[in-house]
Amino acid sequence: MQLVINTPGTFVTQKDGIFRLKQEEKKFDVSPRKVESILLTNKAMLSTQAVNLALGTQCRAYLFTGRKITSSIFSPSARELSAGFKYGDRALAGNW
Repeated sequence: MQLVINTPGTFVTQKDGIFRLKQEEKKFDVSPRKVESILLTNKAMLSTQAVNLALGTQCRAYLFTGRKITSSIFSPSARELSAGFKYGDRALAGNW
């Protein structure tokens, strides 16, 4: 499943190992096993907990502004990546 977040003010976080979408008083939970990618547009927010969940399940997250992808967050092998780092280490990815 491709999870498309295009409602302004929508917040994507994680709760008990699942993605939780919040928009005002509404809440919607989605299993990470069902999500292949997350597309964020139109002033939506993605928490660091949701990023960690996405990386741990090899789910890609794409950030759109206007008509193009501005950033993507994914790890082809999250276990290999995290195995090489200790607490306090830093890793940068993407175009900085």
